[in-house]
Amino acid sequence: MPSFAPPPPPAPPGGRKPRLAAPPTVPQRAARYAEELFWVSLVSIFTTLPVTTWNFFLVTPLAVFANLAVVPLSFALFFAGLFFFVFAGLPQALFVPVVMKGLLSAFVASLYFFESLPGAAVTVGRPAWPFLVLLAGGSAWILADRRFRSRLVRAACLYLFAANVFLAQDALRHLRARELTLTVLDVGQGDALVLEFPGGGTLVVDGGKGLEGDRGRRVVAPFLKEKGVRSLDAVVMSHSDEDHAGGLPAVFDEFRVKNYFSGPDDGARLYSLLAETAARQKVSRGWLKAGDRLEGFRGVRVDVLNPSAEYPAFQKNDNSVVLRASYGDTAFLLTGDIGAGAMERLNAAGLPLKADVLKVPHHGARMDDDGRAFVAGVAPRYAAVSVGRNSYGHPNPATLSILRAAGAEILRTDEGGALSFESDGRSVRARPFLKTA
Repeated sequence: MPSFAPPPPPAPPGGRKPRLAAPPTVPQRAARYAEELFWVSLVSIFTTLPVTTWNFFLVTPLAVFANLAVVPLSFALFFAGLFFFVFAGLPQALFVPVVMKGLLSAFVASLYFFESLPGAAVTVGRPAWPFLVLLAGGSAWILADRRFRSRLVRAACLYLFAANVFLAQDALRHLRARELTLTVLDVGQGDALVLEFPGGGTLVVDGGKGLEGDRGRRVVAPFLKEKGVRSLDAVVMSHSDEDHAGGLPAVFDEFRVKNYFSGPDDGARLYSLLAETAARQKVSRGWLKAGDRLEGFRGVRVDVLNPSAEYPAFQKNDNSVVLRASYGDTAFLLTGDIGAGAMERLNAAGLPLKADVLKVPHHGARMDDDGRAFVAGVAPRYAAVSVGRNSYGHPNPATLSILRAAGAEILRTDEGGALSFESDGRSVRARPFLKTA
């Protein structure tokens, strides 16, 4: 039976034999590896972007470029460590720790380099659900659409799309900012207050405790970042006690601060530390006294009621900065840790004390007759007590009785967590948060 074999392939022109393609050179292999690593990093970043923005409130546009240096160094460190573990008994392995030290130094240096670049990390806040769905759906569509023939075009579209989503979210936040909001953060036994102004602008008064369990880094900074805050119009230190000023260095680390204000120098370590930090970061600095006013907050008047112009030699608490923020027919009174001496002076000075919300002085410490007269002058609708577990008996039952007698509704951070008060200029409403400390 005849068999049929396939015809031989045609001979190349000129009778020459076909030549195999030359293997890629080392530079070509490196370029291909870098391209694949770039794309894998980009896909990983954008597929997890909704999760990272929801939980960490920021984006890292340069992370994909950082991976080009960090990932190869990580692999090199891993295999160097594995080699040393397996062959540690051989004389030839003695050089490996030196190599590992160099690789580790390069790894850390590359991280610091990319972290220091402008735009390495951008706070965008926690996306609202519509923006979160848009971000996830749009990114998935761009990654999956086969009409993109070029990887570079696809990558550029991903970046442009995400940037527009975050810009739209920012614009909506500013359009909706029509109220004056005071948030008394739950920082345990301490104070950390945030004022958000109509049309934008943020003022932070105190930052809770620092050191171990730093409330500035663990409570104040996440709260601000969740709202998309990147810079602070002003930071005020009411006085230099640890439970008020200890968390402020972290606030300076995490945000660009435009203005920093405090009362008189009391010689405390924290007072000097914050003054040095403000000078190093070239932050505008001011010393507050009664009769001053914080300018630049459109539609809101922020008056300084304490300390007095002479900075009297009261105890440090009585030199606390007292602010009154008034918006339309409403006002918030922020009192630091003032005691009987400062309350007596404020009562006698005839200053405007009336306020819808009183941040109760000194975490609810005991008040006497001067305190009773002070609360009567304020006549608050809400009394916010910033307090945590303590051995001082705060808030004192006598103080709570005075507040109730004045008709105030008492809200405490140790019972309800952070407290929020919102004013539209005509009335104030309270909105409690979940506990955060």
